[in-house]
Amino acid sequence: MAGKVSRKLGLPTGDFLEHGYGRAPVHRNLREIRRMAASITLRLLDGETPDPRAKATVNGLADAADLFRIAGQEDANDWYTVHKSLGQPSATLCLEISSKLLEVRSLLTTGDERAARRVLDELADDALPDMLENYVNSTKHQNATAHTESDGWAYVLWSSGEPEAVIAAVTELTIDEALADMKASKGHPLGVLAAWQVYRPSVAAEKLSELLANLRLDGDLYVVERGTTGTATLGTIKDSIEAMLVADDLLVRSPWHFDEKFEAAEPTPKAVGLR
Repeated sequence: MAGKVSRKLGLPTGDFLEHGYGRAPVHRNLREIRRMAASITLRLLDGETPDPRAKATVNGLADAADLFRIAGQEDANDWYTVHKSLGQPSATLCLEISSKLLEVRSLLTTGDERAARRVLDELADDALPDMLENYVNSTKHQNATAHTESDGWAYVLWSSGEPEAVIAAVTELTIDEALADMKASKGHPLGVLAAWQVYRPSVAAEKLSELLANLRLDGDLYVVERGTTGTATLGTIKDSIEAMLVADDLLVRSPWHFDEKFEAAEPTPKAVGLR
């Protein structure tokens, strides 16, 4: 298991005028490198016996690990684009997968294929093949498509047009649909700093409102949610939201881990102020 998730804790720097932070398209050459890495990893997960001396195997595993690292750390201008292409697994799961793929790479280079296979089997049981297949299928063209098996999302948005403020909210829509309803700030489009797939978004919205009402720490950010403001650091905002979602059993590990006990629950009414 990976340690504590190391997410981006500071605000982006610079102006993002064409695409909001995290939403940039992936350059074609890089996209093809990542697609190749996903295909190589899928073949290993499917039981193919790897040649540990093959440069393609070693590089492919490293590139696949980096793909999940980017989505987990939320620290690149295309992180949200990558995240959607992978099917939008949680940041925690992304970091766990990245760590395990690097472990497989290390085991293969030292000749321990049996141990490498055990880790690959763990990854196969944790829906990695589904995520990689989603990635390969959704990146055939420039615009990524996301796996949408979801009740709703919690998110933190930011624009370089108003760099001192972030928007933290919950939506029953997809994040892209929620973004489509929001105006750019001073001509700067909104970007995504963090995203969590959630069960029971009405409950998550109420919990988030309570959390932000009590979040009054020293920092340099204004938090905007349901018309209220307060100050906190970005790291505190991310850590506090994730801890709340985990504590209240509202965080979805990935679309392929969707818990049927929540699917069977009665629909909850739409909360006032739910975005």
